[in-house]
Amino acid sequence: MQVEEMHQKLQERLGDAVGELHTETIDPWIEVQPDRIVDVARFCIEEPDLRFDSLSNLSGVDAKESLFV
Repeated sequence: MQVEEMHQKLQERLGDAVGELHTETIDPWIEVQPDRIVDVARFCIEEPDLRFDSLSNLSGVDAKESLFV
């Protein structure tokens, strides 16, 4: 499954909990509302088409005006 398909599946199921897909970097990433991270993670684990079984990278950047995780 391509990242665009994953993003679409997440948006269809979780709506506004899922933000933009960013593909301009080496590793694409998807914005997630902080208060919905548990819902998103649970969906990624339980959805048969996704079946995520590990988290390989979780990082954050404090840019003073905003926090990126």
